[in-house]
Amino acid sequence: MLYHSIGSLGHYDDEADVSGIIVKNCSLRETDNGVRIKTYKTDSPSKASGIIFQDLIMTRVRNPIIIDQEYGNKKHSQSSKVRISDVHYINIWGTSTSKVAVDLLCSPSNPCQGIHINNINLQYAGPRDDNLPFSSNCRNAKVTYHGFQSPQPCLPLGSLG
Repeated sequence: MLYHSIGSLGHYDDEADVSGIIVKNCSLRETDNGVRIKTYKTDSPSKASGIIFQDLIMTRVRNPIIIDQEYGNKKHSQSSKVRISDVHYINIWGTSTSKVAVDLLCSPSNPCQGIHINNINLQYAGPRDDNLPFSSNCRNAKVTYHGFQSPQPCLPLGSLG
């Protein structure tokens, strides 16, 4: 399966920072993850910035847009020391097989900064066996929105939490 994942950041001491990544003009079909940034919950500090995901088509992707700063040991009590900033999601269309198509789970000690979501048009294409809404989930993320948004953006707009 093809997917675009940046990680597992913070897993090793003295990791180099990640910047200037561009993923553009891709189609993803029936993958577990679409575009993902994942970091471990460790004391290893680093940065991920200047990342662009643009002009992507997702077909029946389980997690189309995801930042996971709690990757790895879920029982570990500390938060990720990786700083994520200046990430752009631009013109992403298609279908999601999960009810949460945009899931930004950022670190409480290093909240994601400068997350820009512009023209997202994802529709739910999973089982119709529950009444949960098709949605976005944002925790500890500073997000700005532009253009069309489906699912609906996290509220309140641009705030942490």
